[in-house]
Amino acid sequence: MSAFTLLSATYSACLFLFLYRIVEAALLRFSSSSAPPHPPPPSSLVRTSYLELPSETLHFGDPSSCKRLLIVFPGNPGAPLFYFDVCSYLFSAAPRGSLAIAVVGYAGHSAGSHGGHLFPRVHGLRAQVAHGVAAARALAARTPRGCTVLLAGHSIGAHVALTAARAALPRAVAKTVLWFPTIHHIGRSPNGVALLPLMRFGRGALAAAAGVLACLPRRARLAVARWRLPHASPATMAAALSLLHPAVPVNALWMALQEMEEVLAVEPAGGDNVVAYYGESDPWNLPGDVEEVAARLPRATLLRCKEGHPHGFVLDARSAARVAELTWGWIKDVVTE
Repeated sequence: MSAFTLLSATYSACLFLFLYRIVEAALLRFSSSSAPPHPPPPSSLVRTSYLELPSETLHFGDPSSCKRLLIVFPGNPGAPLFYFDVCSYLFSAAPRGSLAIAVVGYAGHSAGSHGGHLFPRVHGLRAQVAHGVAAARALAARTPRGCTVLLAGHSIGAHVALTAARAALPRAVAKTVLWFPTIHHIGRSPNGVALLPLMRFGRGALAAAAGVLACLPRRARLAVARWRLPHASPATMAAALSLLHPAVPVNALWMALQEMEEVLAVEPAGGDNVVAYYGESDPWNLPGDVEEVAARLPRATLLRCKEGHPHGFVLDARSAARVAELTWGWIKDVVTE
């Protein structure tokens, strides 16, 4: 290599790094502005770290002084604010001071969980499940003696909830609620087959799209979110904006790809304290999934949705309110006993 070639290569590298830093600073500036505001009391959205994996946790009430603690594991992507409306209903329905709720987000699944890094680490399914179990243990350990724990999981969060239910938590798990669970051969479902190419090859393109959208003025970002989510509540809109960080789609799609490959047979779960609510024609399930799950969990209560709620029920304010109402009926006996 000649001296001129070496000098040219060095100059190109320095120019690339300089431009990269400019783009990084601009993206961080605008993507941080898309992070959702803290919702009003009695909830709080805080940045947490379990197993050194940064995430956000949405709190309702104080686990250290409650009689019952409900720990919620989201679907994918796992921004906790998607569950603000559901948990607000449950928190308000419970007698005052009897129930605390914690929604444990996944690492890297919201702009606020990245700590100012444009390209942080990518976390797969096993790390996210371990993160969820560690969060459940830590949260349960904060509760007073005599407090019981309830778990809820949506979509892949149902898999995390069942794993946490089998773990040795500091408090007994009184009930586990599964919303539109994906706990059995997700990769063979209609959506799993259709979206597999996007999960394998589309992470870079979606990361670039998220970065571009994050640079738009807030009003434009809200318009795009409202176009895609016409029936969303303000909290859900804030959750959608929190996805506008280049690392979020990379983390979400990498986790989703591993869901397709690793979530196969249903693992046994504890006794008759499981309630699973399945969509009537959920594209993330096969027609025979409910029967196969029933054979693996013979004492669980498996319900089919007859009201037409979508798999992503939290994205529609009306469906979120109705599923929250149903959920209160399933857990009321435990919370008020």
